[in-house]
Amino acid sequence: MSVDKGPTYQALIDISTPITVVNRQARSERLETGPGEFADYQLLIFLGETTGDLRIHDHLDPSITRFIFQDVQVFDLPLQNVGLGEPLQMEGIIGGDLLTRFVVSLHYGTQASVSLGDSLADTDQELSADCDERVLLDPAANRPDCSAVLHANRYGGGTMLLGDQEMEIPATRLVLGACMAPDAFNPVATPSRLLAETSGVPVSALVSTGFGVSVIARSAFERLKARRPELVESGQSVLYLPNGEQVVSLTKIPVFSLVDDLTEDLGPCLELARRRRLLLAHRDGLNPIDRTQFGAAVATVNTPIEFAILADEAPLLQGLRNELRPLVEDVDVVLGGNFLKHFEPTFDFPGGRAVFRCAEDDPSCTIIPRCYPDERQPSCAGAEVP
Repeated sequence: MSVDKGPTYQALIDISTPITVVNRQARSERLETGPGEFADYQLLIFLGETTGDLRIHDHLDPSITRFIFQDVQVFDLPLQNVGLGEPLQMEGIIGGDLLTRFVVSLHYGTQASVSLGDSLADTDQELSADCDERVLLDPAANRPDCSAVLHANRYGGGTMLLGDQEMEIPATRLVLGACMAPDAFNPVATPSRLLAETSGVPVSALVSTGFGVSVIARSAFERLKARRPELVESGQSVLYLPNGEQVVSLTKIPVFSLVDDLTEDLGPCLELARRRRLLLAHRDGLNPIDRTQFGAAVATVNTPIEFAILADEAPLLQGLRNELRPLVEDVDVVLGGNFLKHFEPTFDFPGGRAVFRCAEDDPSCTIIPRCYPDERQPSCAGAEVP
């Protein structure tokens, strides 16, 4: 990225960071703020109030400009290095104040890319109908056309003190329901009677495209370990965060599912159990409690994902929880790139939804689309069984 046709900065793209930042100090530059005065890297540039612009450049060829933003605010602030073990030096952040205006699609892998669009035309039903039930019932099948559409409201924001000035910050925090380590599910062999009760541990998860490693609160890990005592906690490592370093231990969660919140009272693990039962209803019959119910969309990674175990008192978690209360249950998980890379995620901010498709040739990814019992959807045939 560059600011007002100045030098280019290596920047993170983070949908959860509420502001867009450059760190001129990282490039040994100083910003003069008045006669004989220099910034102490608190607040400091407002491009929306001048003639400047912000440009995103091609990562391989910085001479190529891919996007130009005008009438935006950019802040010159100090940035900490981020990462696990070997930190990444940050020179800038393209934040949610810009990104939440768009439909943001991410592609991980060897040729990572991001695209920004004005709108996502397909409806939830159209996206769900792309999925053929035959691949849902085949645990070995690739699912390139299956989409999990999750409702995704933005939370947070409000008044923030930057330097000695109060600023109104937009809501950029994307929080989704998740079920950690649910029981194994095979659509061919698992009887639906085994899905009557929930398995796994429900949590609220913040999606952060700027984090490489995922994070779990110590209290949430202890709840999970009580259900799954075989989980191992490894030795200590250093997690570098925007607000400082934290010594953490690591664990690997074997299965992790994002689940849409349809009923607002079941929670993500019970929603997951219901969706699995609906998927098997063509074979085992329809449970009476599911007869008139929708089935939530589910996006699952079925391979161990590494999480850094962070103390509940850590500033990252306490800051998020304080910001999001009382509208959101306490955030226990931050999902970073090591989880998101298993998908081709699209964040439809204007439409208030997140769309997850499996990354190409990723056998660890499973998608179950939303089920609409009042319509003939290929993935919802079970709901029509008397």
